[in-house]
Amino acid sequence: MKKVILLAAVALGAMSAQAQQAVEAPKFFDNWSVSLVGGGTTPIEEISEIGKVRGIVGIEIEKQVTPILALGLEGNWGINTSYNTGVNVFDDQYAGVYGAINLNKLFGACKCKSTLFEVEAVAGAGWGRYYDKNYTKANWATGYGADHNFFGTKAGLNLNFNVSKLITIALKPSVTWNMSDDLKLDGSSSASASYDARYAKFNLMAGLTFHLGNKGFKCVKPYDQAEVDALNAQINDLRAQNDACNGKVKALAAENAALAADLAACNKKLAEKPVVKEVKVDNTNSVRYVYFKVGSSKIAADQKPNVEMIASYLKSHADSKVVVKGYASPEGSKELNEKLAAARAEAVKTMLVKTYKIAADRIEATGQGIGKMFEEDSWNRVSICTLEKK
Repeated sequence: MKKVILLAAVALGAMSAQAQQAVEAPKFFDNWSVSLVGGGTTPIEEISEIGKVRGIVGIEIEKQVTPILALGLEGNWGINTSYNTGVNVFDDQYAGVYGAINLNKLFGACKCKSTLFEVEAVAGAGWGRYYDKNYTKANWATGYGADHNFFGTKAGLNLNFNVSKLITIALKPSVTWNMSDDLKLDGSSSASASYDARYAKFNLMAGLTFHLGNKGFKCVKPYDQAEVDALNAQINDLRAQNDACNGKVKALAAENAALAADLAACNKKLAEKPVVKEVKVDNTNSVRYVYFKVGSSKIAADQKPNVEMIASYLKSHADSKVVVKGYASPEGSKELNEKLAAARAEAVKTMLVKTYKIAADRIEATGQGIGKMFEEDSWNRVSICTLEKK
């Protein structure tokens, strides 16, 4: 009985552990199974004698209560192989209840997931009966007893191979004890419960288990009010931050709308009054063009011949001068383009003075800002040089 009590305590501990694991259990009709078992049985005192092994068959109906603990009903019948017990097909039977503890899940990290191979510790108790139609007091000493009932206990292992979610094949070694028979030669017995090897049988059976409505188990995180309160506090803080961000977004949107209105007003003003008036260019020999690259006031090599032609004309006509007007295309800010236009005019003047030794008082160089003479913007990056007589 101590072994049964110990196994029951382990089962209760397993149930407690499952409660701490916060296992979400399926409904009552889920996780049932039916097992068909069969194998051999022999008294423990005769376990070394292969010839004394008898056949045994049985059935088990089981409910998986938690991932670790299962409860079940079982019935086993020993096949009659002795002439002494008459014509019965079965000479003994055992029917009882049992509990099974899954050791893999008890000691493993994953409580709710099955593996291919699992080991269960099994313990139970029940009712047994011996059948002997030929019993007489004269043959009692031969070791056979009359028809009678007894209280029995059982302990063993289930070595389970989970072939699929619906099928399990198991090897089931176990020992069954007759707890109530202390047989005497006169045919009487005394109710003396004990784990005596003389009244024990070793069973080795194989089982085929069919799982019915197998929904398994779902492990969930335990509910913790303190943790929930902390998370709610974080959510409220994030909401406050979000509200503050929304306020900033609205303020920036208003500021953006004001800037857009200012920009629209500036664009309207520029359309009504251009930065630089359009000029009519006289495409004669008295006008020369020096073009520049975007953002640059440096005279490129391919534009230097135009400057040289201006210098040649000034040298040939001592009474002439040149008016240089620098322009910029619309890209960039107004202030930048005004500086760039002036620098382009000054670049032509500087080359005429330093390279070609033209007197500075014969050159008038001014920046005109953004030019709109040509439809092609790149052509408006230019210094227009007009040759004039004094």
